[in-house]
Amino acid sequence: MVINYIHEVKKKKIYNRIKANLALHQVKNKKLAEQLQISPQTVSKWCTNYSQPSIPELYAIAIFLNVPVTDLLELPRINE
Repeated sequence: MVINYIHEVKKKKIYNRIKANLALHQVKNKKLAEQLQISPQTVSKWCTNYSQPSIPELYAIAIFLNVPVTDLLELPRINE
């Protein structure tokens, strides 16, 4: 069951919910970039799902926004 889910997830694109969480917490991209010491362009790419943050970066974002890491991810639903 879990193995099947993993194989199905690999076939689908995984999106993040960073943009939605920043808006919810009224945090600008620039503020997150400053906090993580990265460029605002990198945050912009994450917010548009052009690229994805690493797992340590996801945890840093979650800590900064005081949300669970799972709130930052939109996992694909697999039809059984």
